Amino acid sequence: MRVPFKNIPTFDFETKTWSSTTFPDQPALADFLWSIFKEPGEYAFDECVFEWNKLAQYYDKHKCYTQLPQGTKDWREFWDFEKLKCRLGVIWKHKDKVWYTPRCYYMLINFLPITNKEKGMKETFCDVRDVQYHMALYEKIAQCVHQRAPVLKKRQMLSSYYHCAKLINVYWFERNKRLKMLASDDKFVSGEQGSWLILDQYRNFLNMHTPWYRSSEPGETGNWQQAIKVKSKGKWNVKGNMSTIVARTLKRDPKNGVGGPTYIAFYEEGGIAPTADVTLEYMNPAIESGLELVGDFVIAGSVGDLTECEPLKKFIKDPGIYGMLGVPTKWYDETGVIKICGLFIPAQYGMPPYIDPFGNSMVKEALRALAEAEEEWKKLPSALYQLKKSQNPKTIKEAFSFREDAYFPTQMIERRQQIIQEQIKEGKLKPRKGIMDEDKDGNPVFIPLESLPEAERPTEMEYPVDPQQKDKRGVTIIYQAPPKDIELGMFFAGVDSVEANITTTSDSLFSVSIVSRMIEVHETDKEGNKTIRYEGGKLVACWTGRYDDINDTNKQGELLIRLYRAYASCERNKPNFINHMRRKGHSKLILKRKELTLFKEIDLTGYETDEWGIYLGSDGKANDVINSNLLEDLTTELDSIHKKNKDGSIGDVVKTIKGIDMIDDYWTLEELKLYNKNINTDRRISLGLAKTAAKCFELSYKKKIYRNAQEQKKQPAKTFGFNLLHQPYQGKPRSLLG
Repeated sequence: MRVPFKNIPTFDFETKTWSSTTFPDQPALADFLWSIFKEPGEYAFDECVFEWNKLAQYYDKHKCYTQLPQGTKDWREFWDFEKLKCRLGVIWKHKDKVWYTPRCYYMLINFLPITNKEKGMKETFCDVRDVQYHMALYEKIAQCVHQRAPVLKKRQMLSSYYHCAKLINVYWFERNKRLKMLASDDKFVSGEQGSWLILDQYRNFLNMHTPWYRSSEPGETGNWQQAIKVKSKGKWNVKGNMSTIVARTLKRDPKNGVGGPTYIAFYEEGGIAPTADVTLEYMNPAIESGLELVGDFVIAGSVGDLTECEPLKKFIKDPGIYGMLGVPTKWYDETGVIKICGLFIPAQYGMPPYIDPFGNSMVKEALRALAEAEEEWKKLPSALYQLKKSQNPKTIKEAFSFREDAYFPTQMIERRQQIIQEQIKEGKLKPRKGIMDEDKDGNPVFIPLESLPEAERPTEMEYPVDPQQKDKRGVTIIYQAPPKDIELGMFFAGVDSVEANITTTSDSLFSVSIVSRMIEVHETDKEGNKTIRYEGGKLVACWTGRYDDINDTNKQGELLIRLYRAYASCERNKPNFINHMRRKGHSKLILKRKELTLFKEIDLTGYETDEWGIYLGSDGKANDVINSNLLEDLTTELDSIHKKNKDGSIGDVVKTIKGIDMIDDYWTLEELKLYNKNINTDRRISLGLAKTAAKCFELSYKKKIYRNAQEQKKQPAKTFGFNLLHQPYQGKPRSLLG
């Protein structure tokens, strides 16, 4: 949209003088704004900010803005200059620092009081805070570069007050502008808590305390036109700037009132807007002229019910597709990897009391406080814990995390994830990452990433799948190498396969998980003390990814299964991989439906000739079996570590080992933590199939081993060595040849 770029009021704090700044064109203004756009905590506000809202401070003291005699030249010049600031914004210069307060933000902090809960719910002006400044600057840049502006925010950061200021600012000072406030429900724009009440509050204050009187016709909630009827020479005429503000709710009809030229459309409570993407498509013709935006579309909100926030989630995570302004953020997830997203305002920005006297966010201190608070939140029921985090999100991932009663134990999983990260950092856990290939004799070999040219190395697939990630090959991860003397039945695999070549319309990936068979070991020490512990039951290897060619995808899964000689449980309703294994002569590694006894009562779909795999039907019964077995496995106590007393006796339990401790893969745990029936979780399925297959075979194998101290000396336990992994490999891996 067109943005004024000439004669912007400019104040120099060193000379205490006003001047003006003119940019050659709108792109030059955009470049200037990008140069000063930072992050809360980095804007380095100082005592200069007290000049920004000097008029609000003056009003608080004197209950007026100026004591100049009304109607005088000085009085008129005073108000004309304030009007200019409210139309163009203000550039502030202090030595090597430069800030710019956009027009609506300047008007907010000086002329639009709020009901301030930080000051006893009194009507007062908001203090300068870098978090609101940051949002205002982002939306100004979006206007300059002809982009729409999505904002995902924490709660209670004055978003509604700011965006109402944006509407009232244009309504007050511009001619013939059509402004729209949109929401999915009436209660967000009207009623006792609706944002229209803020517009009423602003209008009443401006008309009472400034000379910028504006009449509104008909003046009812949801429908204003800046006009007044006047009678001249016996005839009634309408006088005013003719700008309008209307409110429309879209719960029943997502296209309600979106037609007609629109200068600003603000979608209130964007986190509770299930049809916002549909509304945007209907709205686009109203704010576009050819390939250029002539209007402004802003959607802002905190995440409500996850069934209602999908459009905002798409706008934030993949802004480019929807013509939204993307900016770098280090708060996408806990890894800190910078990604391009819509604007995200996390809990640590502008969080009282961690704000310095000048309005700068004290981000590090806020993060420490949130970490301490979260320890208390973990005592809440799982659903309330997730809800608490989503309303105080430190990352975009936390904001959109599933919040109903989690099927798998969220707190337990998060603790395990923290341990994994610490063990990797300390070098105690050293997973090997690479790809699978064949040697000249057709045997499977593991190729470490470090032996591949850097430009050809795939990256590990995270979760959820990043839509911006084009290379989805993923990496094979080895947590425990196969022993030299592998026997069939020592390992079990689960396979969640894919049926087509790679596509941009699906986030489904091929996933294979390998687990070792669990053995119950009964031991007797020299003193005759008997203990029971478990060996195996570990996730030893996994791969999640997808190649452009389905044959390359299947090949990666095949080679990993062959490396461990694992019995594989596969989906029969996606038979591509089963057919691949049969064509290659490896059908002996695919479990048949009659062998998967835990599915016997529910796998009734298909023909008698459907020998291989398990049918995961749409009724969810097979999925329930998988989830039940996984949950039991995660929470089962496998062993206890006891303190040894000085007299040699066994003391109190120091640590309890559970099934979850047998999983070292962070992203598998992430899928379990976030699981709900509405999202795709490939690793969960593959791990669940592997664990269920192993359980089906427990009765078929000897699972108890009795050892005493003497036997252990004669027959030491087997060690797991890297045999196939260290074979020399020459040449380029076939899987990278295309």
